[in-house]
Amino acid sequence: MEVRSYNLVPIRFGSEIYNRTFRECKYVIVNGNTLDRVFKHKEQIFIQTWHGFPLKRMLNDLGDEIERKEQVQAFRPRMKKWDYLLTSSAINTILLESSFDLKENKNLQVLELGAPRNEYLIQSNEEESDRVRSKYFFTKNKDKKFILFCPTWRKEKREILSKINLIILLEHLPEEYEIIVKLHPNEAHLRRIYSELSERIHCFYNEFVDIQEIYLISEAMITDYSSTIFDFALLNKPIFLLQEDTEDYSQQIGFYFDIFELVNIEIASNDERILARQLLENKEIDYHNITNRLLDADKIGTTENIVNFIMK
Repeated sequence: MEVRSYNLVPIRFGSEIYNRTFRECKYVIVNGNTLDRVFKHKEQIFIQTWHGFPLKRMLNDLGDEIERKEQVQAFRPRMKKWDYLLTSSAINTILLESSFDLKENKNLQVLELGAPRNEYLIQSNEEESDRVRSKYFFTKNKDKKFILFCPTWRKEKREILSKINLIILLEHLPEEYEIIVKLHPNEAHLRRIYSELSERIHCFYNEFVDIQEIYLISEAMITDYSSTIFDFALLNKPIFLLQEDTEDYSQQIGFYFDIFELVNIEIASNDERILARQLLENKEIDYHNITNRLLDADKIGTTENIVNFIMK
């Protein structure tokens, strides 16, 4: 209904109308991978916005040789469709060039003009926060305080996101505090588990959620190795990092850099009582050390600059 309210037509990914519309469009804007069976025609222009600044290694930078070859083989034909790739900084460009092996696409132009999704965060105000509260919770009441909980995907199919018991965590938080669980699309099977835990825990269908909007109404975020860290840092709200399997994750996937060398982000306690205390402590947060270096192109005017460059 929201899409229709902007006079746009929503279509289901992979449907026949999707395939037909895809072939008819001149401009295609994608935020990740495209459907392999839908080919690009010679007059189409592909704009790849990508969906986050990388912390964990991807594709050509993976340590596991078998995994690396499998992922690169599947990804390379998709990457060769791109005409433009948007990045948020010179460092962002370097990491994506390494991961995606961009030299394989001779026609690609990298635009260090910033990410439209983050311009939305930078220019948002109280009025927009009220709209988002109304959209997801049918109220503009600011008495409720939301904690965003969004661990990233693990390759194996897991039964829980974390060892942290959200019910116990809520018991140690005042009644006005509630938790929004944002699942990775590859872990959508966990939605029913988390949506049925408590009335104070909200786990939406991924198709209905824009995570940039959820950032606006969240007091703090708990995550692990997700790229959500960097977008959320633009709001200078507290971020707590889960470190439950860092050693294993580092060996299996690996990281591009040590985030703790860039900025002082607090580690989330595995003890729910202590974690609740961390969430309640009002600390002045300043993540400019990380956003000024890694997202320096994200600013007001980003979207207009991109559209003008590509369309004109």
